[in-house]
Amino acid sequence: MSVFYIVNPAAGKSDLWKRFEPHAGPDAVVRFTQQRGHAEELARAAVKAGHERVAAVGGDGTLNEAANGVLAAGSLPSGFGLAHLPAGSGCDFARHFRLPLKPQAWPDYLRHGRVERIDVGRVSWGNPPSSRHFLNIAMAGLPGDVIRAMEKSGKPLGGTLSYMSVTLAQLLRSRAKRITLIIDGREHPPEPYHLFAVANTSTTGGGMRLAPGADATDGMLDFVAVGGVALPKLLWHFPKIYRGTHLGTGGVIHCRVMRLDAESLEEVPLNIDGEALGFLPARFQVAPKALPILLP
Repeated sequence: MSVFYIVNPAAGKSDLWKRFEPHAGPDAVVRFTQQRGHAEELARAAVKAGHERVAAVGGDGTLNEAANGVLAAGSLPSGFGLAHLPAGSGCDFARHFRLPLKPQAWPDYLRHGRVERIDVGRVSWGNPPSSRHFLNIAMAGLPGDVIRAMEKSGKPLGGTLSYMSVTLAQLLRSRAKRITLIIDGREHPPEPYHLFAVANTSTTGGGMRLAPGADATDGMLDFVAVGGVALPKLLWHFPKIYRGTHLGTGGVIHCRVMRLDAESLEEVPLNIDGEALGFLPARFQVAPKALPILLP
């Protein structure tokens, strides 16, 4: 089976592709992304051309674009599976599903992996409305500020350390904002929140275990919110997010949802799979078993 490779040459560990390329196969089709959004276009075209295997080579952003392209293409070829060769700085999707991180293991993964349908999330926001699918986590509030700061600073310390340092810097200036939530049709009165997340998988930011119990095959999304707690408490409990022990801490809310609507009179930025996209109001919902993914 030939593979259609979508390679992001600007990914954090793009050198891994050079090590793997001699093993890509004689019938491989290789396309390099040229700008943001290009992976989505390439994936959609690959599906329409009948390719049964598309491999996104890069980080979570590249995978997200490829997944959105696949989902926008309509009907999929029989046996189709989207593969992910993690060559980014964070690679939270690969962490969750334990995809091989070393290029010497990629040929076996592509040859012998199994196709399984997983859930994806979908966010709709703005007027006129925009929408996007997400594979990992969509967030609002502080994470939106973090990703906007990172787009300016880049990732000079690599994925995990850069996310950690920028998050700490944004924590020091974080201010809770009043947000109204409608969880599976039940409206909750406006409350102050530093952030909330709607998670399909468990980690974000290169290893922050924001939703440690998230399961991308259960037809649900994990909702995690941090209320308007004082700054000293935020800083004190911040390390717990890397261990996934923050759930149950005072001010942290956790439940499972199928649909969430959120709005605010204040400007609350969104972070969708590590991309700065829009502001509240927004709707978050699950699309069960929507995407066929190649797993080890």
